[in-house]
Amino acid sequence: MSDDGISAPARQACASPPPQPVFNAEDLASDALCHMEAALAVLEVHAQQCQYPDVHGARDLLRSYYDTAYGHMNNEPLPDMEAVVLPRMSSDLDRAVGILQRVNGDDRDDLMLHAVNHLLRAARRHLQRQA
Repeated sequence: MSDDGISAPARQACASPPPQPVFNAEDLASDALCHMEAALAVLEVHAQQCQYPDVHGARDLLRSYYDTAYGHMNNEPLPDMEAVVLPRMSSDLDRAVGILQRVNGDDRDDLMLHAVNHLLRAARRHLQRQA
């Protein structure tokens, strides 16, 4: 115990940075997939009421990306999850976010598309925690 009443182990614990959490690749992919599913649900509802063909195209593309990711989640062995599934999902999410930004350009500024974009960015953040 030092003069200030703090023990050496307590002082060392306060001085060292907290341990970084370890993320399981399967959990990260599952979290990202949940956000993709939510984004797809919002986009599907919006596309039913929207007459813009590019919104329908973005919905179809996101559905394709979601179906691919979902299929990989169920079929890939765990070692391939980190090497194959997560990079593929990340790449697909990057493309989907970029396309939605173009679809929702300055002239449209659609709040529903902003919500979809936000959900897709959250999915991408889950995958980036792995890096």
